[in-house]
Amino acid sequence: MGGSAGRSAGGSAGGSAGGPVKVSVSLHLKRKGNNSLEIRSGDAPGESPEIQPPKTKNSISHPAIPRVVRLLALAHHFDGLLARGIVRDYADIAGLAGVTRARVTQIMDLLLLAPEIQEALLMGDRGFGGDITGSERRFREITQIVLWEEQVRRF
Repeated sequence: MGGSAGRSAGGSAGGSAGGPVKVSVSLHLKRKGNNSLEIRSGDAPGESPEIQPPKTKNSISHPAIPRVVRLLALAHHFDGLLARGIVRDYADIAGLAGVTRARVTQIMDLLLLAPEIQEALLMGDRGFGGDITGSERRFREITQIVLWEEQVRRF
């Protein structure tokens, strides 16, 4: 397992309805002495974190982002790490993230979802009609369907 083999079918999550989707993840990568990478969330040492204004009574509250949406964004991030050569394979990602290779495969398989489904998930289902609050297992089952048209029908 590893590399980008077999994942090109997932396509891009950007689309014509809302334009490209940008997902920002703040991570700090540090090369250790044994030539491995350490990933930490947040800013690099010595950098100050972004200062957020205090929430007021009138602040707009955003609903919680469904887990499957966060995992899809993470899959795109992992795919970028692989494409840029920062990590070699799923085993590197698993070691850095503290999960098993099987779990990395489950996360990366979300990239096999039809582009329309990925867009609906990342854009918050604006008019697509599918259920973005479904369980991760349900979406993993949909990734097993080869034809994107059938995936969309099941969504």
